[in-house]
Amino acid sequence: MTNKKEIEREKHLALLANEFFETLSRDDSEYGGWGQDNKRPFGNSFVAGDIAEIIGLELVDYEDDHKKYERQLKYLDGLYDDLGFYLKYKWREFNK
Repeated sequence: MTNKKEIEREKHLALLANEFFETLSRDDSEYGGWGQDNKRPFGNSFVAGDIAEIIGLELVDYEDDHKKYERQLKYLDGLYDDLGFYLKYKWREFNK
């Protein structure tokens, strides 16, 4: 049985996957390969903040509630860690 948190996480991963594919491009050199700018779509300085923006999560201020802020960062980092597995799983499901 799927709970609300799992459904929400699945939606968040789908949003990140969409952003991932939006930044996929072909290198403009001769016979350039397909790839992704490693600083997009998740920036290069505060990846968790970029992910929060993509999924519509408002980060609390660390000074206001540092425990909630740390929980949010842990969740966002987990989404980023799981994105590759999610993309592979969805690709395999698509190709069945």
